[in-house]
Amino acid sequence: MKGAFFMRAVERLVGRAELDAALSAFYTNYVGQAARMQDLLDTIETETGADLDALADSWLRSLGDPG
Repeated sequence: MKGAFFMRAVERLVGRAELDAALSAFYTNYVGQAARMQDLLDTIETETGADLDALADSWLRSLGDPG
């Protein structure tokens, strides 16, 4: 569930079109391969120019709901 909230926060930060383009690039780069969460974060950051460290720390690398 936290992953879905994280992706919504990313969408609010970068915009839907930019996130869709980044997810498309991620799929293209990793289709048929194993990918880590960091690979997804790196791709989104590269494609959008956004810094996701704070969001990832709040939503994905901690316990509980960041509220």
